Amino acid sequence: MNMTENTIRYAVRQILAEKDATTSSAVTSRPGRGGYKKSIGEAGALAQKQPQELMSRLKIGPVRDDTDIKRLNNLFRQAATGVVAMSSVYGAPQPRKDNMTGLEGIRIPVRVITPRDARKYLEHTLIGAQNSKTAVFDADIQVEILGNDVLIYFSDRPYSWGRQSPKSKQNKKQDKPKPPTSEAP
Repeated sequence: MNMTENTIRYAVRQILAEKDATTSSAVTSRPGRGGYKKSIGEAGALAQKQPQELMSRLKIGPVRDDTDIKRLNNLFRQAATGVVAMSSVYGAPQPRKDNMTGLEGIRIPVRVITPRDARKYLEHTLIGAQNSKTAVFDADIQVEILGNDVLIYFSDRPYSWGRQSPKSKQNKKQDKPKPPTSEAP
């Protein structure tokens, strides 16, 4: 095999692996225990106290789209490409839909820093965008770790991606036919 053929095979394998990742129901994880670095805390303080300044530093402009998922994707596309530091850490956001729950969100690839730190920076970006009214969302948003990436999705319950809701589990139990009971004559 020549170099071109190997390159093509590698690209096809990556595409197939991505397809498997989008169709499978992966489960998010918690960030773990312990404190965050001082710089992460400073970004959080900026998101709370001076959110417009954070948006300016990240070169994020107003986000106006007709649906929450489009606004979310637009916000993080700007965040991942606006500043060199962010573009070297984050890849382009990729839309996702959970097959099990139907939840919608975006997956952001992370490189250079840990997914735990990346999650917190993206959470601060989201809080800053909402506090500065750069982006307004109608639904609750969760920011969680998914493998080595960060998943940001719409749900009112944390850690619900890839997990059935307790209500749907109860419905499945109720839907099962009950075994016939024998009654005494």
